[in-house]
Amino acid sequence: MPTSIPPTRPSVHRSGGAAEALVWDELMSQLSADWLVFHGLRLLSGEARARELDFVLVHRLHGMLMVECKGAGLRCERSGSWVRIDPDGRRSPTDDPVEQVESARHALVKAMTERWHDKTGATRIPLVHGHAIITPRASHRANSTLPLALRSDLCWTADDLPHLAQSVERAMSFWRQAATFLPPTLDTDTFRRFRRTCLQPVMQLTPGLRARMAAQQAALMRVSDQQQALLRGLLANPRL
Repeated sequence: MPTSIPPTRPSVHRSGGAAEALVWDELMSQLSADWLVFHGLRLLSGEARARELDFVLVHRLHGMLMVECKGAGLRCERSGSWVRIDPDGRRSPTDDPVEQVESARHALVKAMTERWHDKTGATRIPLVHGHAIITPRASHRANSTLPLALRSDLCWTADDLPHLAQSVERAMSFWRQAATFLPPTLDTDTFRRFRRTCLQPVMQLTPGLRARMAAQQAALMRVSDQQQALLRGLLANPRL
């Protein structure tokens, strides 16, 4: 079983959570122990845009795969616009899922590259990376054709859930072949340092003497400001 971060199943009570829970269940039951499964990974990019990546799958040898999970059906029109198809058949315009996952992938890789550069001086992260899309509650309609921005090994449906691990490996094989730069194979220690630096950092805010002194000084300054305001008020009173 892989390691899930966080270790809990996605909540089915949040938007898209039921579909993400389906995918998480299959990933946890099919992937081997040397995979890391991040879900609901939050990222604040340099342009102050908050993002949430549904799944980021990380493996020391295979690389890193960002997976965008869609809870409803999807349709790409001939115009290039995308439509969401709900289980009851209702349709509504939606964002381009390919653009979504590509944009999130590039933002994540940029943030990781900056951290890895600060730590090691390297200008690239040491993993091949790619993306895929999954609609775990929908299937391909007969005679439908994928848009040019997608491939069958990067667009998964409910039909792929029983063999999701193989789908992940095929997707990573494609991205490895498509990569313009193949990083050398990571040893265990470097991989551990990479994921702790870029994906699993530890932050700790510790109460201490300096923090208490700063808080006390701020309190004294507030009291002093209040005293000065009171004195100014007394001096301005003509009766005194």
